[in-house]
Parts: sequence; C-alpha cells; structure tokens
Amino acid sequence: MAERAGDPVALARIQANAGILAVLGDGAQPASGGVGPWSPDGYVMRTHPDVGEAMGKAAREDVVLVFGIATLVSPAGVIYAVGQGTGGVWVRAADELEHAGALARPGVERAGLHPWLAVSAWRDDLSTWLHAARAGADRGLADA
Repeated sequence: MAERAGDPVALARIQANAGILAVLGDGAQPASGGVGPWSPDGYVMRTHPDVGEAMGKAAREDVVLVFGIATLVSPAGVIYAVGQGTGGVWVRAADELEHAGALARPGVERAGLHPWLAVSAWRDDLSTWLHAARAGADRGLADA
C-alpha cells in the first residue's frame, strides 16, 4: 500500500484525534531536506517502513504519515492505528478488542487520550485488530 502525507491541521478538526495528535507531535523533527523519499510529509520518519507496509496490507488501505509516523485514518477522519518504531502498532480501543489475552501491553496513558492498545505489527490477526479499531473509531464518532 502507498504512503502519503497526512494533514495534521485537517485531522485536528476531528475532536477524537486531539489526544493522539498531541502524542504524535511530541518529538516530531522536521526533515533537514524537507519533503523527500524518506520524509514524504516533511518530518523525519519514526515508524519503520516495514511496519507501515504491514499496517497497509493488513488494513487494505493507504498509510498516512503524520509527523513522520505511519497512521491509519478511518473514512470519517478518525486516526485509529499508529505504527511505532520497528514492530509495534497502537490501535484505538474498541469493545471488540477488549477480550482476555488480546492485550500485548497497555496503551499510552495521557490525560484526555482515549485508551489505546499496543500490539505487535507481526501478529497473524493484525487485520482483525485494525478492522475492529476502524469500526469502533467511526462508531464512537457517530455516538459523540
């Protein structure tokens, strides 16, 4: 799947993205060469390209780079998955994901940040996690 630059300003218009955008913005470094093959959104990449590729394949959609981090954005504009480093993916928690044994380790805890779960990018069932997170993100937006 292709990677494309995301627009943090547009994503910030969705209240559900406020917490995760604050986390993604922490430590963001503008690329010295600006936009280029290793910095499609103008920031130093902080997600390994293999993780972004795994996310795109599992979700069957394009990965959006936000502050140099691979993300997946629902049709309603809600960020529902974030690639981390060389092997992790944070997924927005949804009821479907909260079952025994599914949690790899606790998600990030920050004031105002909806619970996120950290899972391996190399799980055989990553697509199940991503599809549930996407459905939950859009459902949560509709309920808000």
